Amino acid sequence: MIIMKLKEFFNGVGGSRAASNIGINKFRMTLDKEAVKTPHFAMRKVEDILENRPSAMNGLRQLALFTIPQLHFTSSDDKTATFANDWLNLRPELETELFNFTMMWLGVGNAYLEPLYTKVGNNNVIDMLYNVPVPSGIYLNLNAKSDDEYWIIEYPQEVMKIKDQSLRFHLISYVCGSYFWSDNIWGITVPKDNLLQFKFLWSRSPFYGNGLLTSSIDNEDVAEEILKNWALSAKYRSLSKKIIGFYNEDGEGVDYNELDRIKDMFDNLEEEDSLLINKKFQSDDLTFNGTDNMMQNELEFLRKDSGSALTPNYMTAFSQDSSMATASEAKVPFKLSLDAIQNRLKNYLNNIITKSLLECYSFLSDDLELQLGEASLYSQNEEFMNISQLYNMRAATFNELRLAAGLSTVEGGDVWGEEPPLDNTTVTKDSTVSEKLKAKSIREKYKKEFNLLTKPKQKENLKIEIKEPDSKENKLKEAVKGLLK
Repeated sequence: MIIMKLKEFFNGVGGSRAASNIGINKFRMTLDKEAVKTPHFAMRKVEDILENRPSAMNGLRQLALFTIPQLHFTSSDDKTATFANDWLNLRPELETELFNFTMMWLGVGNAYLEPLYTKVGNNNVIDMLYNVPVPSGIYLNLNAKSDDEYWIIEYPQEVMKIKDQSLRFHLISYVCGSYFWSDNIWGITVPKDNLLQFKFLWSRSPFYGNGLLTSSIDNEDVAEEILKNWALSAKYRSLSKKIIGFYNEDGEGVDYNELDRIKDMFDNLEEEDSLLINKKFQSDDLTFNGTDNMMQNELEFLRKDSGSALTPNYMTAFSQDSSMATASEAKVPFKLSLDAIQNRLKNYLNNIITKSLLECYSFLSDDLELQLGEASLYSQNEEFMNISQLYNMRAATFNELRLAAGLSTVEGGDVWGEEPPLDNTTVTKDSTVSEKLKAKSIREKYKKEFNLLTKPKQKENLKIEIKEPDSKENKLKEAVKGLLK
């Protein structure tokens, strides 16, 4: 059910987006029907899961490591890349803060950064970004009168004042202009620019997101009850508890005073002592009768179901039930999902950090970009076997083969072929085609010249003139012709 004031809605934070930006106060109930799954209830539950469930925490940590394995800047200009990476190295805590921010973003669905700026000339530039460790304590003030009270930060009720600002109760709702309040929290308001919000998955409320572990809240509630039973079983099975009853001759229980006296006698017994009592007694061990259900299969299902949204089972510590074929096929959708997550996070961080640096330092190249790194989904043995096949097919260099084996590169190793390099001849990808064409042209020219040298020349239209032998008669004729001329 949506209860709201339309006039306040259209003039408030929601603006004129009457459909896509509408809030909702009707959320689903938990399985035990004891709580409503509001966005902040879900965030608090996920925070508890990460704090108490090792398998969920480990799966989320692995996914965050795949997403942001190595933070660094890249640029075609060496000076720009060096300056930006030096800026990053001067802030060793920034990488840790961004890693925790990534975990909250993926698991909880809502992550917040608190930026700190420094003055460089006339410009404000990002100096540090701090992750908000408890996203469930940040509320969007849907009825804010201005951007100066855009966010509400929840504090413990024993805190009365912070930064010269007195704390008070704030009414919380999930609908713009609503007069139906979902909660009443103790805290302060801060301006819009003081916090940067990054949402992940779809949520019933457009003002908050959902994480990969949000849908596992019911699973973890059931798993928690099973673990409680295990704890009780371990407690009572590990201790030798007995129920002892003492009776008189007529079968009635002894007086309480006498029972206290017997109890004191038990307490004062040494290890080698025995107790003699002229009373009838009955002793029973306080143990389980063997019909208790430990629900191991159910707990295993809950663990796998909760962790399936994080990383494939073959990448977790419980991978003994996954075959190599399953692992190989699972890498395809996981890689697609990982690429999409990385692109979103990289664009978001570049819009905050890189944009601020470029606006402040004009000498930086425009192609400066913050990279998250790329994690390999293959083991070192798989990587080496793949590169070995490429090397044998002359599709990889000798140095690439050494890198796949975990070794350093060698001089002259950037060559194609099946044998190690014996000289310093290098071949680059750009010159390979032109070199082959040049060699082919030389071979054809050599063949043509060789054929001309080895084969005899043939004369075409050869005319043969046969001269008659000289005689006295011919000589006389020639002399007469000369005189007549």
